Amino acid sequence: MKTAIRLFILCILFASGFAHASFITTGTLYQTAAGTTIDYWYFYLDSDETITINLLTYSNTPTGDHNNYSSSTGLDTVISLYSNDGSLDLSDYIAYNDDSGSDAASSDGSTTDLDSYLTITLSAGEYVLLVSDYDYNGDGYSLDAYDIASSINFGDQLETNEGYASYQITWSDNVYLETQSDDDTDVPEPPALSIFLVALLGVYKFRNKVIPRN
Repeated sequence: MKTAIRLFILCILFASGFAHASFITTGTLYQTAAGTTIDYWYFYLDSDETITINLLTYSNTPTGDHNNYSSSTGLDTVISLYSNDGSLDLSDYIAYNDDSGSDAASSDGSTTDLDSYLTITLSAGEYVLLVSDYDYNGDGYSLDAYDIASSINFGDQLETNEGYASYQITWSDNVYLETQSDDDTDVPEPPALSIFLVALLGVYKFRNKVIPRN
């Protein structure tokens, strides 16, 4: 009986390491005649939380040159955070980040501080994260009301020839996306936990079978 209790406690402690895992989503921005597209990521928090959003950009071109800043990507992301009250406008604005400026941002493999990174404490509620390209031809990191309403960063041009550039977002575990796609990836993967629990159960059954009780 004592062995079973010890194994049960061990399972709980091990599982706690998997219960709170960050996860990854991916997206792509596209070039249009009017400008570049803006992606909208809707999420909510069950309670007051400090969340982390970490961008990693990767491109369909080998290198990108952002006004003489050397980069391994053709996309210079900007993330803008808004509250989601059902009618998105500039009054819902909370925070933004253009360049990470943080060593923590490299945890996802980023090799340039042009990748965006945001850590912020928020109240329970609904939010939306906008991912856009830095507009070197116009407003820089700023999005105006027309951009937000139309999902187009007017006047912006991607520094890639193919007309698109991709990125990934690593979200902290306390963020719940409104929609979950097939491209979402948990970190670490849950199957390892199942394998571990099955192995523990096998050890316990084997012990009861081969070791006589006193």
